[in-house]
Amino acid sequence: MARRARGWLERFLGPLTISAADRMDGRINVFRLAGPLGAGLLAEEESRLDGRPGAVRNRTGIWVRRHQGPAGGVHVQVDLHGWDAATEAAITGDRRWLDTPKRQLFAERDRRTVALAVELDRWQVNELAAGTLPALDGELADPRVRRLAVKHQPSLLEERAGGVQIAETSWGRFQPRLAHALELMAPGTFLILTPDQDRDPRSFYLQFAHATSAFRAEAIGARHLPPQEALDAAQLDELDSLGWLAPDADPKGDSGSNFRCEWEHPAPFADVAALGVRTLRDVFGVVAPGDLQFDHRSFEGGAVQPDLGLGLQTRVLTHHHHRPGGEPVQARLAGLVEDALRRWMGVAEIKKDADGDYPVRVGSALVYVRIIAGASAVVAFFSPFLRDVPASPALHAALNDLNARIRLGRVFWTDGTVMAATELAAVDVTADQVALACMELGSLADKLDDALRGRFGGRTMFAGESVRLN
Repeated sequence: MARRARGWLERFLGPLTISAADRMDGRINVFRLAGPLGAGLLAEEESRLDGRPGAVRNRTGIWVRRHQGPAGGVHVQVDLHGWDAATEAAITGDRRWLDTPKRQLFAERDRRTVALAVELDRWQVNELAAGTLPALDGELADPRVRRLAVKHQPSLLEERAGGVQIAETSWGRFQPRLAHALELMAPGTFLILTPDQDRDPRSFYLQFAHATSAFRAEAIGARHLPPQEALDAAQLDELDSLGWLAPDADPKGDSGSNFRCEWEHPAPFADVAALGVRTLRDVFGVVAPGDLQFDHRSFEGGAVQPDLGLGLQTRVLTHHHHRPGGEPVQARLAGLVEDALRRWMGVAEIKKDADGDYPVRVGSALVYVRIIAGASAVVAFFSPFLRDVPASPALHAALNDLNARIRLGRVFWTDGTVMAATELAAVDVTADQVALACMELGSLADKLDDALRGRFGGRTMFAGESVRLN
């Protein structure tokens, strides 16, 4: 069947050079190909046909970008059918055809294959506009096709990357710059890499933090992605092979909701940068560093922005104060906060409660986001994650110990309730910082409520499955 598909494709595309590249879902084989028309990818899967004993379908999809001619490319989908005696015997238990002379068996195979081909064979050729990603094999759709192209055939995406040379070489130039920037990070700072929304509207992020006890990297976990961007099995396998620790899989109990890696000081920054590049390129399918933006900040204030080069720009920071003729601070902050929460949770609308706060459920905890306007406006985040807890010296000692170790926010007891809280200054605050602070505080509260309840009693806000709701 595979030979028949190749013969059909070569009649259309000319002689092809084909080499194995990947295997998806344990059944779809992916190949690199090159020929007179151009270079591309081929995905092929073979399957049985329901209700047709012995009938086999070979589905082959290819994506080729021309060497010359108009921008864009060609997508070819071919479905070829044939008959196989062993497949029929496995389904029906009838081995009659397997026990006949080979000449008779081959004649029957050819006869049935021709009949199936006349009835069922299909092919389709589509022109692709520049920047369009086709589905391959009917199942491999964007973003999986994007990741395959980035990994195996970056020239397919050269319209987005600004040229194949950039797509192939810029990661090599970017990686040492990232390593140098990580090495220069001061304690208490974090560096976040996110998609440039003008080029890529997705929601993933990769972040690095210089904590007191260790250097930490985090890649976004499923809890913080909208449903349409959920990590698939291939991405999860790639994260695992790169050495990322999955959420809730840390033997030390430092779980959280992101994939993470930690290194003792001094961290091997070249290795950390290499991990970051492979994660961005091979897991999230980023074509080139120029498709990213970054922010380097401290929870206590700003931080010097590193020179990462290659067109990678810091995100545009908005100064909310002393802007003549601008809209009120409260309205600007409300728009920014609502946009951040909508994107993070993947919902169309964010609702306020009766106090004007934005309530967001994270697991068994509830985080409130409040805008406090004034001369020193802030975005406040707080979570009353454990209620009806009596005060005790042991409880206060436990909270003090936590405050000495956590890197974002603080925990405290008030009026029978254990709270977690943090704030962001409104000046230069970004939507990504709002989403990150809500995520971090919610993950902290979701982790601590059960741990502290087991020691000191009380009630969590919610019970049951971990969810994220507004």
